[in-house]
Amino acid sequence: KGNCLDFGCGAGDLVESGRKQGLSYYGAEVFYEGGDVSKEVEKKGLLGNVVKKIENGVIPFPDDYFDFISSNQVMEHVEDIEQTLNEICRVLKPGGISVHIFPSKGVFREGHCGIPLLHWFPKNTKGIRFFYAWFFRWLGLGYFKDERSKGKWAGDFLDWLDVNTWYRTRKDLRFIFEKYLSFESLEDDYLRFRVGKSGRTWKGKLLDGLPISMWIKRSLLRQLSGMVVLARKRSLR
Repeated sequence: KGNCLDFGCGAGDLVESGRKQGLSYYGAEVFYEGGDVSKEVEKKGLLGNVVKKIENGVIPFPDDYFDFISSNQVMEHVEDIEQTLNEICRVLKPGGISVHIFPSKGVFREGHCGIPLLHWFPKNTKGIRFFYAWFFRWLGLGYFKDERSKGKWAGDFLDWLDVNTWYRTRKDLRFIFEKYLSFESLEDDYLRFRVGKSGRTWKGKLLDGLPISMWIKRSLLRQLSGMVVLARKRSLR
């Protein structure tokens, strides 16, 4: 079965589920200020021995330790993606694989706040970007609506995005990935998986029903949800 790692495991749900099924699943998480769920991991009895904290960008496991690594909605939160991929490569066994699901800059909707194209604006700017976020919030869009004014909500989310997200183009991501690992698009398989699930999402239903080629469906999936990347550590020769 081998060792598995959920990189950026959050509250450790996948790790817990995998271990209940008899898998040797571990987790690594930075527990950053914008999403510290360490107490939830501790309640599950996983913190420290199964789920370990990433510090200074180092994945706290030995070289060539994992056969499989997963990450879900993590890579858009990584500032130094080269260091991260170098670390993933280090802890993967030769021939090991990793699968990463995350949005590139090309995705239509910023998934954390729910405002379309907000992540296309330059970081650390206000002005038009602030008015744009406020306007869509005024229209009723956006997540985590509360008693805050629309202006406060827009300003808070812009600050959070500036500190916690780094969106990159698919072209740039492929170039960076291939410095350390192979890069293969896996959207076709992921789409079939989503379509085949009972109670699948509206995106899966929509893409399944469209009379268009798989190539177009794959492109739409990247723009509606994000990328699915299969990366393999090259075997030693």
